[in-house]
Amino acid sequence: MNEAMSSSLHDYDPLVEAAVAMRLSERFQIDPAVCHSEPVIRDTRVPVSIVLGSLAGGMSQGKITDEYGVTPADIQAALNVANDRLASSPLMRSKP
Repeated sequence: MNEAMSSSLHDYDPLVEAAVAMRLSERFQIDPAVCHSEPVIRDTRVPVSIVLGSLAGGMSQGKITDEYGVTPADIQAALNVANDRLASSPLMRSKP
């Protein structure tokens, strides 16, 4: 493990992880009986990764809501959680 990565791992922020977990529990569910425990939009079988991948692939929010039966708020929640996870990732932190 290189020095930058090692020092970044010590920057773990439990408050960020708690915020991410709270957002996950409000909008998403993880159930071993649904999509192999992959996080899905609550009360659907739509994986969060499908929503994010669709956005990354250029699909509009309107098309995603029509195609998968999720709400704009579900899409925004998926983006917020992805942003929180990315922002708290040790690999995304740079040291001067």
